[in-house]
Amino acid sequence: MSLAAACRKSSMQNFAPYNGKVLVVGAGASGLYAGYLMKARGIHFEILEASARLGGRLAQLEGFASRPLDLGASHIWGRNHLLGDYCLATKIPLQTDTLSITYWFEGQMTSSLPKDPFIFEGDNLPDISFWEYAQQQGFGEEYRWIIEAIAGREGGGAESLSVAWNAWEKRHMSGGREVYRLFQSLYEFYLLQFGLFVMDHVRFNVVVNHIDYSEAKVKVWDTAGQMYEADKVIVTVPVSVLKAGLITFEPALPNFQVEALQKIGMSACVKVLLRFSSRFYHRALWGGAICAAYYDALPDTGEAVVEALAVGAQAEALRDLGSAQSMAASVIDELDQMYSGQASALLQAYHVQDWTSEPFILGGFSYSPVGMGTARSLAAMPLDRRVYFAGEAMNLNGHHQTLHGAMETAAQALVEITQS
Repeated sequence: MSLAAACRKSSMQNFAPYNGKVLVVGAGASGLYAGYLMKARGIHFEILEASARLGGRLAQLEGFASRPLDLGASHIWGRNHLLGDYCLATKIPLQTDTLSITYWFEGQMTSSLPKDPFIFEGDNLPDISFWEYAQQQGFGEEYRWIIEAIAGREGGGAESLSVAWNAWEKRHMSGGREVYRLFQSLYEFYLLQFGLFVMDHVRFNVVVNHIDYSEAKVKVWDTAGQMYEADKVIVTVPVSVLKAGLITFEPALPNFQVEALQKIGMSACVKVLLRFSSRFYHRALWGGAICAAYYDALPDTGEAVVEALAVGAQAEALRDLGSAQSMAASVIDELDQMYSGQASALLQAYHVQDWTSEPFILGGFSYSPVGMGTARSLAAMPLDRRVYFAGEAMNLNGHHQTLHGAMETAAQALVEITQS
């Protein structure tokens, strides 16, 4: 057993017996895993979910291809973590997903660039944006959208993602840098392994808007005026929901925590899936001005499905077009420019997932903007040892914006609850 795995096993053994009731706000990745751990240990709990389904930012599209396609998270980053341990223990195979990137550069396809754009890791890097740093290092406008693709892979836009804080978090990643796929959608996997196990503990269409922790029991209120009571509460909603003030607290959140939440980035995110009658595209293409990154969504089946992933300013520009049809048309136009009209000629269907428009999500995933500092650790601080925060944005191990990062925060919250 590796040292990291031994540490994770030790952490899991730190759960103490607990006889109180726990309320979980949100049935996304973190909330479902918290429920899974509590049910396995006989802890009394309930999950309050604002929408009518499980999964949060995990979702899938059925009927578009021969198998369901992920609309949210689709990969597992590294395997030296809780999720990797689970897959190993349950003999769920992980398929290595090695990208061979082609670049759209100065109006042409190329597999290599005059200058290496992967310049954003190391010590003592400045707290400035990816694009500003790239310009300082001599990269001109011809690299603009390639830098955007690199930043987008880290969850933010090139004009807002911090070189310093992103590099700091990269150095603290213990899960590994390899990228893996499953032989099913990530949503289906998570639902089958964790979601269905706790389904009987979930209340759907409960929109929590107020949490009162001023008395011995924590009281949670929803928009319908219903009150729920528990000894402890774990808030797992996306950080964008907290930033927007859609849940209020009594007593109010400390000013330092409010400020910390505002410093954590949450990008707009639009995923466009395009099905074609035949393949004409590269496995991965970076450098589009409309969408910086295009990927083969089904590299192992032979089906012709492209995933266009727009983050940050590019996602906002697509959203400004006003309709899914207009967003898809803009992406297809760009692919036509790159591939001499083949995209529109071979197009069969499209689907647009705008995560920012989802009322209980409001964005894609968290990122580390310029000036973030220690905001994650401050935002994640419990309230009076009764209200705890979990979710990928609260991960302090460099695993934000990942599925296992969300799981880790759920496990940590429960360790603290059972030891309090």
